[in-house]
Amino acid sequence: MNTPDKEWWIEQAGEYVLGTLNYADWITFQKTIEHDKEARRLVVEWERTFQPLADSLAPMEPGKHVWDAIDSRLFDDKSHSASVTPLHGQKSSEQSLQRKIDRWRGFAGLATAASLLLASLAWVNHLNVRDQIPARPEISVTQFDAISIVRDADSSPLWVVDAAFDKQFIRVTAIAPPAIDDDKSYELWIVKPNDAGVQSMGLIPHEIDQSYLLNVSDVEETPIAFAVSLEPKGGSAEDVPSGPVLYQGAYQILKP
Repeated sequence: MNTPDKEWWIEQAGEYVLGTLNYADWITFQKTIEHDKEARRLVVEWERTFQPLADSLAPMEPGKHVWDAIDSRLFDDKSHSASVTPLHGQKSSEQSLQRKIDRWRGFAGLATAASLLLASLAWVNHLNVRDQIPARPEISVTQFDAISIVRDADSSPLWVVDAAFDKQFIRVTAIAPPAIDDDKSYELWIVKPNDAGVQSMGLIPHEIDQSYLLNVSDVEETPIAFAVSLEPKGGSAEDVPSGPVLYQGAYQILKP
């Protein structure tokens, strides 16, 4: 919580517990509380605040029209019709469905706010790309000492970058990256202090929920920000971006 805007964090934690954050912001806050003790404390406080409301609600069996409405919202009235999903479209369909399910779980959290902390996401989907190294089972969130949320011009989160430069790796998780053509790649850069230029960290995921672990053994100084450029497939052939730098996120050191 390296920001003076305390009220923002309080409101964000409250909406997280209620389940009213949008999908991308919910994922971002879920990532944040993995690292930030103060953010987790705010979540616990909101859970305690809402728990009496949940305890005061008598169990009630929803009417058939409620389940019909939920089924319609989740499946667009197509769940009972015969259909074939092409293999290339299966993943996007599953992701869309998962978003809808998560949203309804969030609404249910008004009555059972504490159960939200049990929700989890499958983040790691490893691919062979430049500078990517296999996941190691001994790596946990506690080993990262800095975080950056790379956002677009509207402040919508696109990637979460967990950094552990002293351990020579970073993890980049795609939240909602804009789609790109097959002949393009997103490349991550650190912005060095004192106008000392940039340094490539490697290629990063361009599909939702993918997570890459990148080797950053040659980083010698703490960056002030991360930036993402759009490059030809395989990344820039230069030591600087060859394509436009589209997105950025401040580098935030996490409290011990």
